[in-house]
Amino acid sequence: MKGASYGLAREGWPFVIALIALTGWLVVGEWPVIAAVPAVLLGYAVLQFRDPPREVPSDPLGIVSSVDGVVTDVSHRENGIRLLLRITLFSPYLLRSPTEGNVTESRTEHGGHGLTIRTDEGEEVWLRLRGPRWLPPAAAVGYGERVGQGQRCGLLRGARVAEIWVSTGSEVLVQPGDRVRAGESVIARFHRNGTDRT
Repeated sequence: MKGASYGLAREGWPFVIALIALTGWLVVGEWPVIAAVPAVLLGYAVLQFRDPPREVPSDPLGIVSSVDGVVTDVSHRENGIRLLLRITLFSPYLLRSPTEGNVTESRTEHGGHGLTIRTDEGEEVWLRLRGPRWLPPAAAVGYGERVGQGQRCGLLRGARVAEIWVSTGSEVLVQPGDRVRAGESVIARFHRNGTDRT
């Protein structure tokens, strides 16, 4: 996913430019009351597509949050540890990679999107986003592509819940109620001798 421009994700520029043009046209046409509608949408678009700078931690074994949100559940399952995050309403529209590695799976179905990343050490992190079927999340990376820890790798769109699955041997560093920031907050850490989720 290419970088942002002027603090705004480049995917958002078409919406912002169109709304600026529409607002200006309505104001010039002396329809200021109607112009308030695209003006409000413009403010929301800027808020959603903003790309604030994030300091990715220097922690090769660390697994960072993919979204801005609140941890709602940490559960140990047979096939790994699931961290459930509720995405905050006004969080940036961007999705960030929880770890460095190669994308081994990327698919969108039933209003959700799944992304699996395998590290050079063979560890896997599985990320799943859930949202309305009419506005599913979108990945900006595909099978075989390499992503860096904290790198922008997709758009949240209507997603409101994120699941991050890590291997059973991983150390979880957060608990329900903790607030996390995408690309910055280390939520778990690989165990050097851990096993894959599968």
